[in-house]
Amino acid sequence: MKKLFFLLSLGLLTSCNDYLATDPEDFVAPQTYYNNEAQLTSALMGVYTKLGNTINQGGSAEESTYSRFLSLEAPSATDEMLARSNSAVAVSSYSFDSSYPQIVNCWTNLYQGIDRANLLLENLDQANTSQEVKDQIRGEALFLRGYYYFLLVGYWGDVPLKLTSTKSVAD
Repeated sequence: MKKLFFLLSLGLLTSCNDYLATDPEDFVAPQTYYNNEAQLTSALMGVYTKLGNTINQGGSAEESTYSRFLSLEAPSATDEMLARSNSAVAVSSYSFDSSYPQIVNCWTNLYQGIDRANLLLENLDQANTSQEVKDQIRGEALFLRGYYYFLLVGYWGDVPLKLTSTKSVAD
């Protein structure tokens, strides 16, 4: 009995080392991702994606940015168009506040696009691809970051300027 207990204890103590020393397989670190043209293009498409982002909340899709908010709902609060709504809270009836979901989603999407552009620009030079490809992607990322700021300033005035990616929650 003592021999069996000793063997089980020894087996439990030595068998855990291999299982605990594994690297995560479901995460791509920025330091190892931006290596080739395909990865740079994929990251750039992530910056573009924020223009037409759709957020699924509670089983129904709520459109934000250009898929609905900037093209239809936001102009209804100006003299550009007249939109009638049967909703108690709507931009067109000036009965919304800063917690209105479409406004929050639009603000968040634009800043997420800026953060993605900043991350791409910070890691662009480590890629093993031609300078022409890097310059093309850099130009598009800089344009998109500037365009996102153009939209933010146009709707909200002075907004925080972020020229580096978010590295911690304190950022």
